[in-house]
Amino acid sequence: MEYLYDLKEKLCKELEEYAQKSNMNAGDLEMVHKLTDTIKNVDKIMMLEEGGYSQAADMDSPSSYARGSSYANRGKHYVRGHYSRDGGYSRDGRGGYSRHDSKEAMMEQAQEMMDNATTERERDAIRRFMSELGRD
Repeated sequence: MEYLYDLKEKLCKELEEYAQKSNMNAGDLEMVHKLTDTIKNVDKIMMLEEGGYSQAADMDSPSSYARGSSYANRGKHYVRGHYSRDGGYSRDGRGGYSRHDSKEAMMEQAQEMMDNATTERERDAIRRFMSELGRD
C-alpha cells in the first residue's frame, strides 16, 4: 500500500504548485478539482484497505472536514502520520458505526447522564429517552 502514499504525496505536491500561483485560469481550476477529487479517492481506498470505510467517518480523521480551512495545517506534512497501522479511526475503540453498537453506546451515555442528573425532572426525561431507544 506504500504506492498509495507515494501517489497521494505526488498529487499533493502538484496541488501545492497550483496553490502557489497568483492567478488561476479555468484550466487551472479544472486541474485543481481533478487533483482534489483524486486525492479524496486515494484517501478512501487507503481507509478501506486499513480497516473499513465505516471507520473513516470519524471527524478526527485527517481527511475529514473537521480539519477546517486549508490554511489550518499549513507547514505540516500532508501525507505521513495520518493513518494508524491498526486501522482504527474510532475515538472510543468501538470500531465502525453499526446500528447496534451506536445504540449501545447511546444507552451507556444516557445511563451516565442519569447517574449525574441533579433533578427528578432530568432523570424522568432521560428515562423516557432510554425507553424509546430500547423499543427498536
